[in-house]
Amino acid sequence: MPNVNEQTIYQAGGALATLAQQATARGALGVAVPGEYISVAASVVEFEESFGPAPLVKFATAYQRPVRSLTIDLTPIQSGTGEPSPDNVRPISGRTEVNAYVSPTQDVADATTYPVTWQTEAGTVYAGYVDVVTGVLTVTMAGVDLGTLDWSYSSAYNRFSTSSLSSVIKQNGIPRSMFMYCSCYQVIDDGRSVTDVPDGSIYNGGTSSLIYAHDQRVTTPSAFKAAVTGQILVYPLETPIIYQLDPQTVQTLVGQNVVWSDGGPVTVEL
Repeated sequence: MPNVNEQTIYQAGGALATLAQQATARGALGVAVPGEYISVAASVVEFEESFGPAPLVKFATAYQRPVRSLTIDLTPIQSGTGEPSPDNVRPISGRTEVNAYVSPTQDVADATTYPVTWQTEAGTVYAGYVDVVTGVLTVTMAGVDLGTLDWSYSSAYNRFSTSSLSSVIKQNGIPRSMFMYCSCYQVIDDGRSVTDVPDGSIYNGGTSSLIYAHDQRVTTPSAFKAAVTGQILVYPLETPIIYQLDPQTVQTLVGQNVVWSDGGPVTVEL
């Protein structure tokens, strides 16, 4: 039975909430509620799960309640438009902080801001997710400057390859199928044959854990390294990296708040 001291009060809109619903609610909760009010301890969702559809049930009074979890998805920031290529470089950057906002209007001016920073703990993060409440930051993808890797050249397919990431990149076993981001090459992730890969592309080598790139502008590893220095590849990690940041209590007025972030999509658990 819900704790009466922590109950939320909903107004059932008179006859729009059936007498049967009201009687069932009162009987189940053991709470005598006069008039047209129903006592339920959590949310409209819980009311509907227990007593059936109640589309016109609404809050009679604001109820402040901390959320159990507020998770922000983190994705790389890539500028520009179109497919990345040597002639259409689309710079990629990560984040060292995000902000979560709680507001009745989805206006930052009216919002309570919950900043989350990890410059000291994790540096730049390209992809993953962070729970503002628990303070747990999970990094699922890492970024690397292509010019810092060791490359070799194969004339068979006119491509360059590197094994520099073999110990950390995710093992998926299927060549040319890994979801990645690259600032200067098209990422091939549809599993096509190597003979169908266009120039100006990059992809994974499956079980070999190699990364391959096609760039007909150059034919030597040294020239290739020079051409891609400063260009970023974001790749999935075999083992996500976990960081513990400072936890925070995020208060909301149940049913009256909008929650969002400047870092990515938000998932809230009440």
